[in-house]
Amino acid sequence: MVFKIKQINPVATNIWEEPNRKILSEYKNPNTQIHIATIKAGPIEVTTTYHDTKAVNYVLEEAEKAEKEGFDAIVMSCFLDVGVDAMREAVDIPVVGACQASVHLASLLGTRISIITDGPKGKRHIEDLVNKYGFAHKLVSIRHVDLTPLQFAVEKEPLKKQLLKEAKKAIDEDGADVLILGCGGMNVAPWLQEQTGVPVIDPLVAVLKTIEILGTMKLTQSKLAYPKP
Repeated sequence: MVFKIKQINPVATNIWEEPNRKILSEYKNPNTQIHIATIKAGPIEVTTTYHDTKAVNYVLEEAEKAEKEGFDAIVMSCFLDVGVDAMREAVDIPVVGACQASVHLASLLGTRISIITDGPKGKRHIEDLVNKYGFAHKLVSIRHVDLTPLQFAVEKEPLKKQLLKEAKKAIDEDGADVLILGCGGMNVAPWLQEQTGVPVIDPLVAVLKTIEILGTMKLTQSKLAYPKP
């Protein structure tokens, strides 16, 4: 039976579509079909709560359209989980965010989590998300590289160099035993895991595999927790 997922990119640029499609195709189940939807207007990067708020209405439109189009599930590709709670209220099909899936998975692999993200501006937002999901007690640090998402979309070598530097600090100085890439566009988790020797979670893969499990188990968000508007 085919399982149809709509992945929503909350940025008004299609630069992420091909990289996302490539990595998701490597990890998806054979019966999973993935449609990548890029919002038609809004910010071109989401690095702050301001960008998040600017993108939410467009994200909600894509979510409501996905349910009408017969999709079985929705995933949010951005690590700031843009509009996830609102989408969970708006639709009956399961919705999972990249940060949400990543921290839950990380909690199964270690006791001290470090997130390496794309810049300092999103730190407070990520802290709020981790706290909301119940894992603040396991978060030992949030570190960042000095590159924007649009930069490392095309500059993987500088990204790798900075990620490895911050990863070593997270492990040696912060005591981290599991790492999360704090942006859905980094796409270098296997390489970083090989370099560091600790588990490294790619949020795009984490959210894909989480939503596939929910689909297999025929589970979706509780409408007692996320009531219809």
